[in-house]
Amino acid sequence: MSNQEVSVIIREDGNVICLDHPECECFREMGRVKTRRASHVEPYTRGYRVTFHLLRWIFGDIGRVSDWTRSWDVLWRVNLTPVGGPILPGATILREAALRREVEWLNKNLT
Repeated sequence: MSNQEVSVIIREDGNVICLDHPECECFREMGRVKTRRASHVEPYTRGYRVTFHLLRWIFGDIGRVSDWTRSWDVLWRVNLTPVGGPILPGATILREAALRREVEWLNKNLT
C-alpha cells in the first residue's frame, strides 16, 4: 500500500482525519492524536471469523499470531461497522484486495 493516495480530511472544528499511513505521521507533531479502528478485514466464513476475532482479542493486532491470521488462505470481507458503515457485500480471495476495498470506501465515505 505504499504507492497509495493519502486522503486527509480537515473538519470545520479543526479535527483532522487521516487513514493510518506513514505520510500522516506529521500530524502527531501538531498535538493530541486519537487512533481508532475504522474497520475489520476479516474472514468471510463465520467459523474462521469467530476464531480470528478470538485470537485477536487474546493476542492483539500486532505480533506473530496476528501476522499468522493475516496469512490465512480464506475468503475475506470488509466490516466497516466500527465507523457506522456497512459490511461490504461479497468476499475476496486475496486479503490485499479486501484492504483496497476498505481504503476506497473509507476515503469516499469517511468525512
